[in-house]
Amino acid sequence: METSLRCFTNHISALRGLKQLNRALEAYSTSYFLTKDTSRSYDEYKAAVTDITRLMTREQLAEYIVSVLNDYELKGLIQPPREQNVSDNEKREAMFCHIREWHREGHKSQRDYCTFVAKLALKPMSTKLAYLQRACMYKEALCFKQVVMDAQAAIKQCGSKNGTTDSISSGDEHSEDGMAKTILANPGTPNPFEKRTFLPRAWGWFLQGLGFKVSRNTMF
Repeated sequence: METSLRCFTNHISALRGLKQLNRALEAYSTSYFLTKDTSRSYDEYKAAVTDITRLMTREQLAEYIVSVLNDYELKGLIQPPREQNVSDNEKREAMFCHIREWHREGHKSQRDYCTFVAKLALKPMSTKLAYLQRACMYKEALCFKQVVMDAQAAIKQCGSKNGTTDSISSGDEHSEDGMAKTILANPGTPNPFEKRTFLPRAWGWFLQGLGFKVSRNTMF
């Protein structure tokens, strides 16, 4: 059966017309992984999924990420939450709040999470980044004991590669090893905005510390 991008064009166009962008993104992802030579078609698919994610609302971005995290749990790629948990609706609301806060602290553009989700549709997220994303979600859901557990799980998987510490390629700010966002630079600098990269180990330590601090302050 033909599995190229053309086979999904009509189906995806219909989903876009119905504003069902999450399903359109899933259709692109399915088509991509069925393609025999993904290396030759990556640029074509990247442009297509990026076009989709730029149209997605924060609610839709949040729903897509939560569905991926749930899938990781079902497949045993990450451990299910053991300390605290909330309903799927609360998860989507919490992830939405995280994305909104992420963008609020940086530039007004939603490009950071749009780019992240676009890449997520074509390349599986690493387990350490999955734990970090889930920790951010549980932070907004006020499940701070689970935040600590997920942050610790991410830190354990942040071992060095080839004798070097965690880093991301300068040409790929949205790689699985880290995320970058545009933030306001110091006043008086030539460029009013700058890119700041969040590496997984530092991100994990921050979330773990936050979870410990809040958990202690809310103990009865």
